[in-house]
Amino acid sequence: MTNAASLVPSEEKAVFLTFDDGPSRCTHQLLDILKAKHAQATFFWQGRLIHPERPAVRVIEEGHTLGSHTHRHPNLTSLSYDKQKHEIQSSLQAIKSINPSPIEYFRPPYGRYNEETVRVVQELGLELVMWDTASFDWKEKRVRTLSFQTSWTLYSRDQLFSCMNCSRPYPFSLN
Repeated sequence: MTNAASLVPSEEKAVFLTFDDGPSRCTHQLLDILKAKHAQATFFWQGRLIHPERPAVRVIEEGHTLGSHTHRHPNLTSLSYDKQKHEIQSSLQAIKSINPSPIEYFRPPYGRYNEETVRVVQELGLELVMWDTASFDWKEKRVRTLSFQTSWTLYSRDQLFSCMNCSRPYPFSLN
């Protein structure tokens, strides 16, 4: 399993922005903000939501990374090894249909995984990526404005993974 500590040297401070559950109606707005702030992110997308008219080309052209978030967003711990493998492979196929670059990263829906998930991910040559902190924006369906502060206090950690859900349209600002 990967977190930020394994991606950058320990003496370097970094925040890794990751967004799950897209692509969605808010993706273009989010990409505009990231571009204006010269920020890069990793997007973990569901295969069933991949369509040629969605902003995948823009995500890649602007230097962001695409990762798999399964095909239908199931709780993987309730599925057999074969069904988990099918979910992840279907997602990879969908992403590869719009992005020929190799997919390197996988994030399990709800952050839930088991030994079978780890085995599937390893067999497919993916890296399981989790987060250190989450926005919990998915908890409050009435959220009207989401603001992400880039000047977080990192406490005792030098690196931090953030996780935000990008499945609902809402005003978004990167301060």
